[in-house]
Amino acid sequence: IDTINTPFSPSPAQQYLRITELHYNPPGSRDPSEFIELTNISSATTLDLSGAAISDGPSQPFTLPPGTMLAPGDILLIVKNQAAFQSAYPAVDPAIVFGDFQGSLSNAGENIKLDDPQGSTILEFTYNDNDPWAERADGNGASLELIDPAGTPTDQYAKYYRWRGSTALGGSPGATEP
Repeated sequence: IDTINTPFSPSPAQQYLRITELHYNPPGSRDPSEFIELTNISSATTLDLSGAAISDGPSQPFTLPPGTMLAPGDILLIVKNQAAFQSAYPAVDPAIVFGDFQGSLSNAGENIKLDDPQGSTILEFTYNDNDPWAERADGNGASLELIDPAGTPTDQYAKYYRWRGSTALGGSPGATEP
């Protein structure tokens, strides 16, 4: 036997966890209100995200703490600075903010990688700030939002036409924008 093909069986996190919004370049040169939004796109499966990590993007990996559960349709946020974030977004429930990442998201675009606790890739893509990516999200007040979280295949995340600049200035952290 030269090769054996084993069918791939994605984990629940690989099936249903998505990055749905990035605020990588808020207006102002040193605005600490950057955030990454994660969403459970399932309608029936609660995800155990204990130990899941954003391993590429911010300068240091960010690992979700033990006991992190994300119910169907729920959202959680990882932010650059919790105090600055809460000041900029006072209406966002602090319970969905899971901590500060180290460093910053690149204003020029970069690779973002989300891993499950075993180190398997859930999602990996590169966003950019060059045309044809949404100019509105590049220091002009908007965030970068995934247009169709449930309908976007994970291998299409690096396509500019899957993203848009948010309608609301500052984006819609913790909520889906119409």
